[in-house]
Amino acid sequence: MKRILICDQRNELLSTLEIILKNWGYRALPISDSNEFKSMMKELEPELIISGPGFITEKGVAKILKESKAPFILVNDSSIEAETLKATEELDYPVDIFRLFELTQKYLEKIPRRNIRLKVQLPGMYYCGESPCIAEIISLSAEGLFFRTGSRIDGPDNVQIVLPLLGMQKELEIKGRIVYRVEPQAGNNYLQGMGIEFIDIAADTEKLLRQYVENLLMTELSDKSYAQDTLDIEQLQSRSTELTLKINPID
Repeated sequence: MKRILICDQRNELLSTLEIILKNWGYRALPISDSNEFKSMMKELEPELIISGPGFITEKGVAKILKESKAPFILVNDSSIEAETLKATEELDYPVDIFRLFELTQKYLEKIPRRNIRLKVQLPGMYYCGESPCIAEIISLSAEGLFFRTGSRIDGPDNVQIVLPLLGMQKELEIKGRIVYRVEPQAGNNYLQGMGIEFIDIAADTEKLLRQYVENLLMTELSDKSYAQDTLDIEQLQSRSTELTLKINPID
């Protein structure tokens, strides 16, 4: 499991980033004490280091960061004065969770994913030409989705998607391009469906989609037993609004 050191004196930020990174499958190690950081850096070689500006002012920390081979992401905070230290990448505070995902993928994965993709169970509909077809959306991101359907999946490469944002009492109609088709067979438990990439998406629609994906992610994280009382939404550059209907991601 790839290791990420999270270094900061703000416990709320540490615990929130730890929950998010742990949910993404990483071993997140929160550190608020510089001596613990120095000891940890002697014992292991992390694959990534994330630090706030205040932490790097602690004696000896900046020197270790400069000498480390691990990529270093600095969480900028205009309210904290700190010495200048060249970072591999920078994140603004509060943290943009989509940017955090992009950077962790960039430096930790051989084949980086471009966007946060969540497992869901949502009703949906699509049009191939003039014909409406019922579908179940089982994977969703701000860039596309995958749905399964009992209808025929041959036909035009472009479709019109009707996506209900359950819990936000909104519905979107989005143009999509079929990236791949899955034919039913024993090897995939007779799943039939299509992977769709959204195209010609308006800025306000994309913003709403990102907000919805973040809503679902926050709901998923809040349900984790280890996240109780430690997930602080104020640490994030949040687009989310409270869902009026809880959506449970599938197992």
